[in-house]
Amino acid sequence: MNRFRIAALILTLPLAACSLGGGKGNGDAQQCTPNCDGKKCGDDGCGGSCGKCDDGQVCGEAFECVPDGNCEPDCAGKSCGDDKCGGSCGECNADQTCNPFLGKCVGGCTGSCDGKNCGDDGCGKSCGSCTPPDTCNAGVCGQAAKCDDGKLNGGETDVDCGGSCDKCGVGKKCKAVGDCVSGNCESGVCAKDKTCNDGSKNGTETDVDCGGGCDPCPIGKNCKTHPDCMSIACVYGICEKPTCDDKIKNQEETDVDCGGSCKK
Repeated sequence: MNRFRIAALILTLPLAACSLGGGKGNGDAQQCTPNCDGKKCGDDGCGGSCGKCDDGQVCGEAFECVPDGNCEPDCAGKSCGDDKCGGSCGECNADQTCNPFLGKCVGGCTGSCDGKNCGDDGCGKSCGSCTPPDTCNAGVCGQAAKCDDGKLNGGETDVDCGGSCDKCGVGKKCKAVGDCVSGNCESGVCAKDKTCNDGSKNGTETDVDCGGGCDPCPIGKNCKTHPDCMSIACVYGICEKPTCDDKIKNQEETDVDCGGSCKK
């Protein structure tokens, strides 16, 4: 009789185990919801990623990509865009955009620093700065021009004219139209105004077909500045004969009213 009771007890044990919870499935397990709010990198809370940082960067404590401290910026040939270390190679003007593949500013104004080491590039950016006592003259660092010393210096394009000095007359050297009274710089030389042979006083002329952007005027003609006159002597608006006491460096003088044909 005891044998039958023991056998029955053994058969009922598996059924009891099932009734104690072994029959529940996994449907009640809690599912994970990724969260990347305010994150650009790092863990999403569920074992996934909120983003990958570029080469030379690591994910910081604020889940932002930051330089890893060993990155060397690379801006070779670039004027804008990423330096591969989380920094910038430069900013474009307001009317331009950066081409990220070329690292170049495109559209809008295109500046130029050709032949310049200081001053404006023509689009609001700088071509560089000068070390005192040098100053920037027509895009070139050097001593300030002295516009009345009979020498070519500073940013002058010809002796005592052009650049930061008065505009040059016909036949003088120039770099831009702004260096010439005539507003006409051709092949590096101030050319005549286009109205210099029409028999009328017009354009920049100070008298009929002379002065200003035309050939200098002879004695007795109207003038505004000394270079308007062949004599280099504009006195009270009239081209006068040069003298050794007119306070003007003209004729063959080596300095104002002395040297050359004047007494030393």
